[in-house]
Amino acid sequence: MTTKTRDTRIEVVADLPSIRIVRDFDAPPERVFRAWTDPDLAARWLGPKDLRMHIETWDARTGGGYHYTMWRGDEQVAECYGSFHELLR
Repeated sequence: MTTKTRDTRIEVVADLPSIRIVRDFDAPPERVFRAWTDPDLAARWLGPKDLRMHIETWDARTGGGYHYTMWRGDEQVAECYGSFHELLR
């Protein structure tokens, strides 16, 4: 089954240093949840297709965090880290 993305909405809260990306997917909720919480699946779809993702940490739970690097060949081109503020199923 192919998962298709519908419109993407980006929300910014003026007094918080955060953004919220809201999307609707044409897929069962449990499949979308798994795509975000399973590090092997996240590495397959997150980021540009021409980069390889190496996950250092992926603790997908409320209060957990993530840290990953993105590589093009032998060159590291990005490093991302953050926290999962709230995970709801």
